[in-house]
Formats: sequence, structure tokens, C-alpha cells
Amino acid sequence: MKNVLILGVNGFIGHHLSKYILAHTDWHIYGMDLQSERVGTLLGNPRFHFVEGDITINLEWVEYHVRKCDVVLPLVAIATPATYVRAPLRVFELDFEANLPIIRHCAWYSRPLRKYTARAGTRSSIRRPPSWCWGRSISSAGSTPA
Repeated sequence: MKNVLILGVNGFIGHHLSKYILAHTDWHIYGMDLQSERVGTLLGNPRFHFVEGDITINLEWVEYHVRKCDVVLPLVAIATPATYVRAPLRVFELDFEANLPIIRHCAWYSRPLRKYTARAGTRSSIRRPPSWCWGRSISSAGSTPA
């Protein structure tokens, strides 16, 4: 049995993936999102653990679950093309800056990270972010993540 952390679990990819995982595996899902309307039907499942929250505010919850879970899927992103044009800085702040601490935690706790995006069906896989993510060598012993 695996524990999967899905941040942005109420989004298009997150809720479909959660339904599939619950239907076809014995895995537990730990999810966070700002709202719950898409995952409402999953809330009664004992293997679906949902918290309504914000990754930029609930930092301790996120770090704890990165440490606890076997796989991390940070799906939090602005996925509306109109917003890309109207507020590109806000898109960058959420899609990159808000997710960077999560990537650092994954590297620190040696957790596999899968980053998906609904944009053009792209996907990337990150096992160990490069040392520039830390501003120091990842192999530095005895230090804690920034």
C-alpha cells in the first residue's frame, strides 16, 4: 500500500487521478485544495484524506505529508489561459514560486515527485532537483531545507 500526496486534488487532473487510484489500488490519498466540489463524492472513502487549505499558508501540513507519503504530486497551478495574459506574474508566483518549497522538501526527504500540468498535456519527472534549487549542495549533511 502506498500513500500518495496530491496537492491540487480538486483540479481537473487531481480529481480524475484520485478516482482512478481509489478504484484500482489499495493506496491512500492525502489531498489539499482550496475547494472540494469535484472531490465531494470521494470524501466518504476511508482511503481519501482531504484538507481544504492553501499550500502557501499550510506549510507545516504540506511538509509533514511530503515526509509521510511515498509519492508527491504537486498539481497546484493556475490553468486558465486568460489569466496567463492578465496576470502573468501571479501565474509565475503560484506555478513556480509556491511549488519550489515542495520540490525542496521532496529532495530533502528523498521523495519521488511527479509534476503534471494540464497545459498541452506535458509532464515532467523529478527525482532529485539540481543543487541550484537549494543554493547549496543537496548532499550537505546535518542541514535542514530552506
